[in-house]
Amino acid sequence: MSDVIVIRNAANPVIERVLPLPLGATDVWSPTFSPDGTKIAFNARGYDNVTGSYDGLAVMNMDGSNLQLLTNPYATCDCWDDYPAFTPDGSQIV
Repeated sequence: MSDVIVIRNAANPVIERVLPLPLGATDVWSPTFSPDGTKIAFNARGYDNVTGSYDGLAVMNMDGSNLQLLTNPYATCDCWDDYPAFTPDGSQIV
């Protein structure tokens, strides 16, 4: 687990981009790209004054915009979400 998401260029690993995280995130892990490369889904855990404790799936655009917490099992059940994956057409996340 980490507290940042970093994207590195495969041709030049020195070039990197650090993406923003959900408010209050303490850990993020399992990032995955959408099939068209425009979005990243990942797991996030943390606490904020809006959602309270959260541990669920989040998605954002590749540039870090439009960050959304999709699920928050802490609020709805005694369970957790892990290892998101996009469907081949990118329309759903499992």
